[in-house]
Amino acid sequence: MLSGKKVPVSLRSLLLVMLFILPMLAACERLATLSNWEPVSTSQAMETQSALSTQMAANRTLPAPTSTLAPPFPTPESLPQVLPHSLKGYELYSWQNGNEWNFTLITGTNRAKAFEEIIAAGNSLGTDDFVKISVTGLNEIEKVLSLLPPNEQVFWAGMDLGDQVPSGTVYLTFPPQDMIDELVRFCLDRKVTLQLLKES
Repeated sequence: MLSGKKVPVSLRSLLLVMLFILPMLAACERLATLSNWEPVSTSQAMETQSALSTQMAANRTLPAPTSTLAPPFPTPESLPQVLPHSLKGYELYSWQNGNEWNFTLITGTNRAKAFEEIIAAGNSLGTDDFVKISVTGLNEIEKVLSLLPPNEQVFWAGMDLGDQVPSGTVYLTFPPQDMIDELVRFCLDRKVTLQLLKES
């Protein structure tokens, strides 16, 4: 009742509906309804992406200048026809050494990988399906990426430190955009998902 007057039944019903149903409807909006979440395989990809981002953020100290250059990495002579499928995808790292671009493709895991482990010479093709292959040059990494099974995911991690470090400093970064575009196209043609995780 308002001001001593009778409220019509239809208005009273409308008020009751607004009092009880509207708060319930407002409570139904959840973050999941606002996200671009995809089911099944994306959850593992998000775990790996999150682990890589966390690892990169934790190791955010600027690299020390490096004056010694490692020799180019030769492509291993004996590679399997197809690399094993990885539940957590693969991780790709790149760094410039002089005028050369080096790449390491490594099996995705939850553990943080040390910089030294990533850039170390030597390759591993273990019987436990763990893969670490380091090569020099765009053509060589394309040979390695061509061995991945279709629908594999590769997370390419690095930083763009620009002018924050002295010239010649070796750190995990990305090559020029034309090389990135070439590798993205190359992977797309082979039904391999290449996702860049850029830290700046």
